[in-house]
Amino acid sequence: MTGEIRSNFDIALGHAAEMRIAFEPGNLEEVADDNTLAEGGVYSTYGDIKGVFTAIATDINTNAESIEQAANAYAEADREGAQYSQEVG
Repeated sequence: MTGEIRSNFDIALGHAAEMRIAFEPGNLEEVADDNTLAEGGVYSTYGDIKGVFTAIATDINTNAESIEQAANAYAEADREGAQYSQEVG
C-alpha cells in the first residue's frame, strides 16, 4: 500500500468539509416599466428555485455537521478507551 495513511477521523472531517455548500443567491434586478405576466413569472420561478436550493444547501450542511459530530464522538470514545487501557493495563 502506498500513500498517506489517514485516520477515519481525518477522513470523516475531510468528507464533511468537502460537502459543505455556501449558497448565496443574488438578487434579480427589475426591468424598467416591465410589469407583465412574464416578469411576474420570472420572479416567481426565481423565488421557487432559490427556496429549493437554499433548502438543499441547508440539508447538506446539516449532514456535514452530523458527520463531524459523529467523528468527534468516536474520537473521544477512542481517547477514553486508550486512557482506560493505560490505567488498567
